[in-house]
Amino acid sequence: MFFPPPSYENVLKQITYACSRYSVPACLLEQLDHLREFMEALARQEIPRRAPDFGDIDIIESDEIERAIRSARSRTQRKHGMWSMVDSTWTRDLADWMGQRICLEVMAGAGWLAKALSAHGLNLIATDFDARAKWGKRPAVYPVKPLDALAAIACHPEAEVLLVSWPPYADPVIESLAEAWGTERPIVYIGEACGGCTATEPFCAQLQVTDRLIIPRWPGFHDEVLMGNYLLP
Repeated sequence: MFFPPPSYENVLKQITYACSRYSVPACLLEQLDHLREFMEALARQEIPRRAPDFGDIDIIESDEIERAIRSARSRTQRKHGMWSMVDSTWTRDLADWMGQRICLEVMAGAGWLAKALSAHGLNLIATDFDARAKWGKRPAVYPVKPLDALAAIACHPEAEVLLVSWPPYADPVIESLAEAWGTERPIVYIGEACGGCTATEPFCAQLQVTDRLIIPRWPGFHDEVLMGNYLLP
């Protein structure tokens, strides 16, 4: 049975209620303030200035706060199509790392990452095989070409950096993409590393990481940005 994501108003109400009802540690209260601002920006289809980061918070003792965060994550992913938490702060660091190189993003979804990076001046081509059908149900925030990932690599030989965020868990398509891309040009992978819920174990093991960025995370997730080159098996 399909359950729609919680409404924007309900998410904000849950956050406000949880913060007012319980004695919230200062570090968590700050992140909840960021969460409120984050959700307000998404409602305007704007890139948030700063995303909340719950990655270093081991235990959330309040069930109300945990429910509020879970509702916010559900709406962020299912309504807005944003899986890793994109903001204008860490994407500036990633854009600086890419510099003047042409970036090809595959599996771009609704285009949140593309929108943030292009705002920093990055030369980026965003693609997704289901850009027209799937994302028509979720507001697209950036022009995304309707190309599957392998076709995008073939159609854009001028690209110098491959960007992929949250590829499907245990789907070997990510390995096929990396092999088609080759070993000479760098790959930027956003998701969890070995043992995580994105990509595959062989891909993570064969990505020779040279740089990384720690980014804001939802509770229980271990997203990061890994830059490197793929070693062919």
